[in-house]
Amino acid sequence: MKRLLVLSSVRWGFLWQRHHALATAAAQDGWSVDFVDPPLRGPRHLAGALMTRLRGHERSTIDNPRHERISLIQPPPILSVLGERAKLRYLRGALHARYDACIVYLPDPAMVDFANGVADKLVYDEVVDWENAPASWYPPKRHAMAELAMRGRGWVRITDSSGVAQRNAERCVECVVVPPAADEPFTQHVWAPPVPGGPIVYFGAVRKDEIDVDLLCMLAETGQTVGVIGPVVENSAARRLNAAGVECSGTMPAAQLPAAIDASSALILPYASSREATLVPAKLWNCLATNRAILVRGMRLPDGLDRHFVELPEADIQALGTAQAVASSAPARRPFVEEWRERWAVVVREMQRGE
Repeated sequence: MKRLLVLSSVRWGFLWQRHHALATAAAQDGWSVDFVDPPLRGPRHLAGALMTRLRGHERSTIDNPRHERISLIQPPPILSVLGERAKLRYLRGALHARYDACIVYLPDPAMVDFANGVADKLVYDEVVDWENAPASWYPPKRHAMAELAMRGRGWVRITDSSGVAQRNAERCVECVVVPPAADEPFTQHVWAPPVPGGPIVYFGAVRKDEIDVDLLCMLAETGQTVGVIGPVVENSAARRLNAAGVECSGTMPAAQLPAAIDASSALILPYASSREATLVPAKLWNCLATNRAILVRGMRLPDGLDRHFVELPEADIQALGTAQAVASSAPARRPFVEEWRERWAVVVREMQRGE
């Protein structure tokens, strides 16, 4: 049985994301997978986590389903202040000595060296443009140095963003676009018809530097029912949403999302323009797997998929009018389904290329 090591940038108990999906697709393909939760990234990250708990907001943990061939490794928080050597000692003690392949998400120099030493095939899944990531995401130290070290060492570089791929091409770095896909709860759900006059729903994490909170609030303040399913990271954003009458449901496992969405008239992806060039949310493909109209603003749609979406105008008044018109008529659309097993096959093909 082949072994895959995933050095993740999100916890297994966080919102279901690309990291979880590719690991699961690999396990379904017969691989044995070790999934390593990321340690807190330095003292500032640890301090932020402690402050969050002191304010009474525990880190949300979701009971995400885990395939029987996936083993979860959870480094202790203390590693965030003990330095790189402590992280490496922990990993050497917790993991197998050798893997057929390793997928890296955090471009940390120590992790890059570690992956070089334990895996035959190396993949950097560049899902975040760390040069332009919000400071609240706690970018890894010396990420540019780590990404530079990946060049010319047999690393396969993939991304979910055509923008990231283009920037790599300008630096003469090959980077293959492997788009996200729809998760099984969305592909297997039997969708009810959209509900005329029902809620417009956003699902996923809400960060005020990423999500257009003002648009959601203005929409609710016009009398339109607006639902948010997922964690609201900042207290100020939570207060703003609650004051406007937005119905915030909190974190929900991916398996329960389709049933919750079934009561909606439409879905909305209101992204802030500051992330327009690089952000390709994986939830896009879950939205595509539904039969709901999908309202979008502040993001660049992948090539060829724009016909599946309703782009909201830049002017707020016009955007509100468009959203309300869609909600009241609740048009149905034909689901567009692409699956993660197809994406994993592309990753395997890229690892095998050049053998």
